Amino acid sequence: MVYFFSLILAFCSAACTHDFKLSMLNFYVEDNELAVEFRFEKNDLIASINQNSDATNVLPSEEQIQFYLAAQTTLKINEKAVQLDLASTRIEEDHIHLLFAKVEVPSQIKSIHFFNTSLLDKFNDQIHIIQIHQKDKELRGFQMDKDRTSILEEL
Repeated sequence: MVYFFSLILAFCSAACTHDFKLSMLNFYVEDNELAVEFRFEKNDLIASINQNSDATNVLPSEEQIQFYLAAQTTLKINEKAVQLDLASTRIEEDHIHLLFAKVEVPSQIKSIHFFNTSLLDKFNDQIHIIQIHQKDKELRGFQMDKDRTSILEEL
């Protein structure tokens, strides 16, 4: 359903004069381990990180990206705060993929609470599609924007 929604948005954007901003955030849950991947429009991430700088077209360093996302996102697993550590960055045409080190918790993951305001400081029409992937379970999808910056999902 989330994929269908994303395709509809992409199709509609070609016919409309209004340009919306879309990013994908994927959570991959396996028992007591969580892998996280964000996919942003490259220029949108650059503009958000460098908005108070003269280097508006310069790709930020991994340290700058880590600092920005640490200020814009909060992740709790089983109601305990965890830090997302950027492991690698992959640039693909107009997108930037951020892969984070796997988060391990001492027990099975029962809930994910995610707060996210990334890119919203720069783009009022930013939409984040959040997907939670679990083995042998149906894909769960959510939309986050300026009006909904937090999700709490019991697994």
